[in-house]
Amino acid sequence: MNLLIEAVSVDQALESWRFAAQQVGDAWQHYLAADRPSVRREAFAAYVAALDLEADAADELFAIAGTE
Repeated sequence: MNLLIEAVSVDQALESWRFAAQQVGDAWQHYLAADRPSVRREAFAAYVAALDLEADAADELFAIAGTE
């Protein structure tokens, strides 16, 4: 693979992971701020979903960066 393409791929994967990690933080803050049980349940579900997306992004980053 071309080194420039590899660098772009790693940069894109890193940016995806950073975005996903930020979403985890945002979802956690939303959960902490929830004032009703129904909102808290939904916020926690969103937090868990964000964690799953962050884990997927981390796996992708590792797969790309681990090949260098």
